[in-house]
Amino acid sequence: MSSSRASLYEVANRTRRAPVARRARVAKSFLQRMIGLMGRSTWGSQDGLWITPCNSVHTAFMRFPIDVIFLNEERRVLACKTLMPWRMTGLVWGSRGVLECPAGVIARSQTRPGDELEFQEPPHHV
Repeated sequence: MSSSRASLYEVANRTRRAPVARRARVAKSFLQRMIGLMGRSTWGSQDGLWITPCNSVHTAFMRFPIDVIFLNEERRVLACKTLMPWRMTGLVWGSRGVLECPAGVIARSQTRPGDELEFQEPPHHV
């Protein structure tokens, strides 16, 4: 996903044939990446935030736990973590982006390192 133009994606785990996020926003600018989900009090169960480029995330000023999925250039999963508020991940070498999702998405989609995620623009009626 090196030159994405869309600002919203449906994300599926191609390896496990499981949905991951129905509405994943893209955060590409420095400000969008820095702010991320800070200050939000709620988040939809099918939402996501694709932060690119990115190899580490934090949950400062957040009010809820999140699942984070680190992906390489080919959209292969390098690492999966659940973060509570006020935590930070270490650097994940080779990561070109991070998909942040509501806590529980990793378990529900059974996403594991080595899996391949697929990003598609949603139909216009979504």
